[in-house]
Parts: sequence; structure tokens; C-alpha cells
Amino acid sequence: MGDSKTLFVGDLHCKQEDVLPRVDALIESHGIDRVVLLGDYTDEWRSTASDVLDAIDFQVSWLEERTRHGIDVVCLLGNHDFEYLRIMGCTGTHHEAIFEIRESLSRIRMAAAAYVDGFLVTHAGLTQKWREKNLNGCDDAWSCASRINELFLGEDPHDWKTLASAGRSRGGDGTPGPLWADAADLYMDAACDIDQIVGHTPVSACERVDFIDEKIWLCDTLSLTSHLKPIGDGSALLLENGKARIVPLRG
Repeated sequence: MGDSKTLFVGDLHCKQEDVLPRVDALIESHGIDRVVLLGDYTDEWRSTASDVLDAIDFQVSWLEERTRHGIDVVCLLGNHDFEYLRIMGCTGTHHEAIFEIRESLSRIRMAAAAYVDGFLVTHAGLTQKWREKNLNGCDDAWSCASRINELFLGEDPHDWKTLASAGRSRGGDGTPGPLWADAADLYMDAACDIDQIVGHTPVSACERVDFIDEKIWLCDTLSLTSHLKPIGDGSALLLENGKARIVPLRG
């Protein structure tokens, strides 16, 4: 994509009003022209349905403003967001407002995957086993991203069930998929020869997975414990012409 600077921001979980202005500051100070939000815009610990709806409203307004200023923003689908779209649910889902939140989320144009400077970018990550079962013939990051998006955008119930597959690491009995795979799944079974950037698994700082050949960056640094204590340092990942470095989001 030529000379470009892309900022990757981890799971927001209703922190849009706090985090997105900090993203604006980084856009200005670093000359960033693209932002990728890694999903999970809903369902913070102890949040109310009203909190979720307010957070989505703030994000929609922010997205409109960034578009007016020529900033490309990619909003990836998170597992919590997808459960509202599926009208199903997981831990934290506000079932009493599931249809209202689903309608509100529909105002955000989301993708299930992106391809940026050689990296496959999804909410949780691509495992080799899920790839072999569902992405026949996809032998690079671009083709994997394209096929994952086809599964999402077609809205076929079978394809959506495939995308929602979760393994034992996340309380499921299926193959860890790109919305539910845990970092532990990537340690053991990352998709071969595919460099990746993901959120979903809370980490203390943006970090690259060691001990495997592929470059895999974990970026969920904004999540909280159930006692509302920060797990991570709020860092984000800046990718410039294929080279990654960590930048602070919190002051």
C-alpha cells in the first residue's frame, strides 16, 4: 500500500469515549493515515445496556468525523459484537437489549478480517486447524482475509456458525476460530506462514509471540479485570511499511 502508517487498537469494551480521543492525538502526532480497531466494542465488566449503546453512539460519531478528515478506519468484528448480530449471546451480553444493541451496531461497517502490509488482522487470530477446515486454497494472508470476510458478509447461518466456533480455551467444543481463538491456541497452532495482528487475549503490553516462526502480535492492552483494574498498559501497535513498534495510548 506504499508509504503508510497504520495504528492497531485493542478491544475497546465500552471505553470509546476515553480511548478514541487518545487515538486522535496519535493520529496527529505520528501522521497516521489508517486505524484498525480490533473489535469488541461492547460488554465491559459491570456495564449496563445504556453504557453499551452510549459507547456505540460515540464510536459512530467518531467514525463520521474521521471520515471527514480523510482517515481510513477499519472496524473489525469482535466475538462480543458478533453475538449481538447473531442474536445469541456470551458472557456479558445484555439480553434485555439485544435487539436494540444489534441495531445500533449495524451502523458500524465492520469486517471480520483485514489485510495490512503483509499481515492478516482479525479479532482473535487464525489457527492452522480452522484454516484447513474452512479456508481451502487460501495460501497467504490476503486470500485468508478475503475468504473470512466472505463468510461474514454473506450472512449465511452455516458460515456464521463456522465463524463463531470456539475451542476449549474459551469454553467451546469446536475448533478455535478467528473470533474466539485464544493466544494459547496461536502458540500451539498458528496458521502456517501467516503473519498476524490480533486482539481478544488480554496482555500487559503489545507483544510479539515468541517461539514460533510467524510474526504474531497480541494487542489487547485495554481490557480490565472483573474488579475493573487495568490488565494492560494501554499501548497500541504502529505499523509503518511492514515494521511494527509499540506506542502508548495512555498518558
